[in-house]
Formats: sequence, C-alpha cells, structure tokens
Amino acid sequence: MIRIILAITTLLIFTQISLAQHQAKGNSTAVIHKFDPARDAAKDISNAIVEATTTHKRILLDIGGEWCIWCRRLDSLFAANSALSDFLHQQYVVVKVNVSKENENARVLSGYPAVKGYPHLFVLEQDGSLLHSQDTGDLESGKHHDPDKVMMFLKKWAPGSPKTEFDIKNGDSLYTMKKYYFCFLKKGPNRDQDSLTAVELQKGHLAHLTKLAADGKISIAGPFDDDGELRGIIIFNVDSAEEAERLEHEDPAVKAGRLTVEIRPWWSAKGSKLP
Repeated sequence: MIRIILAITTLLIFTQISLAQHQAKGNSTAVIHKFDPARDAAKDISNAIVEATTTHKRILLDIGGEWCIWCRRLDSLFAANSALSDFLHQQYVVVKVNVSKENENARVLSGYPAVKGYPHLFVLEQDGSLLHSQDTGDLESGKHHDPDKVMMFLKKWAPGSPKTEFDIKNGDSLYTMKKYYFCFLKKGPNRDQDSLTAVELQKGHLAHLTKLAADGKISIAGPFDDDGELRGIIIFNVDSAEEAERLEHEDPAVKAGRLTVEIRPWWSAKGSKLP
C-alpha cells in the first residue's frame, strides 16, 4: 500500500514538473477549438456580441476550415505561444466560422467583405459592427505566421487602443479609412531675415520635407498659390499628433520662427491619390 502511495505521489510530482516546464517554454494550455461545419455561425456571432458587451472585449471572427493548412498553422501558433493565446482571449471573443463543402456559411459571410483566402480574420466592435478585415497573408513569414506580426495585429485592434483605421463596405468595395495628420504651415512671427538667410531657410525647409517623404512620414506636401497667412500644407502619415508636431518642429524654417504649424487629425481612404 505504501509503495502504491509513493508511486502515485511520484507520478503527481513529475506531472507538475512537466507542466511547469511546458508553461515555462511559453507553450499555451488554452484549448484550440476546431472549425465545425455543424455549428450555427449566426448564433455563435450573436452569442459573442452578448459576451463582448458584458466583458468589454472585441470580437474576432476566424474564417476557415480544417481542410486549410494555413488555418491549422495559425491555430498551432496560438497553441504553442502562451503570450499570444493569453492576449487573444483577454481582449477578444473568438468565433470560428467554418467554410467547407459541408457548410460554406454563405448567408452569414454575405454580410462581410469578400474573402480572398483562408484563414481570414474580421475584427468586430462589441455591437457586431465591422472594424477591420485582415488578410492573414500579411501576417506570414516563410511557411508560418510571424508571432510578432500577429501580436502587433492583436494589439492594434484590441479594446481601448486608439482607433487609427476602420473599414467601410460600399457595395462590393471595401475602403479602409485611416487617420492622418493635416498640418497647416502659417507665416511665423520672425520673417524679417535678410534675403540670403531666407533663401537658406527655404533650402533647409525643402530638404526637411524631402527627408520626411523618403522616410515615409508624409504623404503629400505643397504651398498655397498666394501670399496669405497660410503658406502650405503637409499630410503626415504617423501614429500621433505629437509625432507630427515633433517632426515639423525640426524644420529649420519653423525653428527660425519663419513658419508656424497647426496640426489637426484628418481621415481619408487609405491609398487615395491625386489624379
């Protein structure tokens, strides 16, 4: 009897050690649900809205099927990475929507933008409205999904994160609205420089804009065609008004007081361009 008790105790100890080592390596203990053609996707989404409203989470629709190797690879990533899995379930209510010969869920998916490949992710607000449509090809690296890219995506769309993009569906077209920062360049208080100094400041100003464009920090810039108080505009493609402010205050003409800046948040369809 004593031997049996010792054997059971030893087994429990080794089981606990093994589990601790498993968790220490970053492996997730979360249960990864499979795509199930028998599930009622509309009901699952409805239930997710109730849960998300109660828990103040967002909803992540995972569109795919067990036939899809990349769907299984994404599931494997979460199964093997506790940081990703924990963050996912802390911030999102996850709903798997099956697409297969047995059940294409065409009626449910008709309410969302067209999907080009699988798996595909839709981020929904608590009330079920669409926030973002994510092609998971953008999250890949070689033959797997990049954990850093996946975490960046999850953090970007987590509840409480500043909204910098959202999707709008218009007929068959999907537009991603993005927040930019619109900068007005105005006449500054110090414009009494001599002509040579003014020319050098203008050269420095143009060189500064050229560098910002090369670094991908601005999308467009140009002067007004008059001699009014407003001298020109810049559209910044940066993460915050503070960053736009900091970058523009590195402009030699702004430093010298020849120009001042006023920055406003501005929304436009991502990829818009002048004719």
